[in-house]
Amino acid sequence: MKVIYQLRQEMRETLGQPVQDIVRVIGSDELIPELSGKQVISIGDVCSRELREKGIDTILEVVDGKTQRGDEKEWEFSDRRVVKVENPQETITRELWEAIGSSIIWATTKDQRTTILVDGEEDLASLAAIMLAPRGTIVIYGLPDRGVALVAVNKASRALVTKVLHQMKVEE
Repeated sequence: MKVIYQLRQEMRETLGQPVQDIVRVIGSDELIPELSGKQVISIGDVCSRELREKGIDTILEVVDGKTQRGDEKEWEFSDRRVVKVENPQETITRELWEAIGSSIIWATTKDQRTTILVDGEEDLASLAAIMLAPRGTIVIYGLPDRGVALVAVNKASRALVTKVLHQMKVEE
């Protein structure tokens, strides 16, 4: 397992704050009209479950089977391709990065939905998803006690993520 990006101590607080004009924070009742007709990638267990409950079809969901409250729930994968990866806390491994990239390709070329089940932590997977998803895709993830964050994949969001990833890059 090769770590390619590592969250640095000084970046923790910054990454927990949504960036205005790039990230929109909304309540769960606003999800259906906001996401209607769009390709959606969901990061995190609570967010992914909520989207499923609301009938919102995601091309990719990345989960670790745990929530901030410590709940561990089984996932139903009947109609989804499942990919299992290891990804330690506060990192993005090559394995996770490649799984996200290949899952997006499966969704766009074979119309196959994927769930990536992470052994470890999926919190930084949104960064990889923003970099790898086609423009116009919506990446959504939970912000504990605040709602959900929506990021439209576009030039501005990719520029921001590129800057963050540059600061996180692990020397090879």
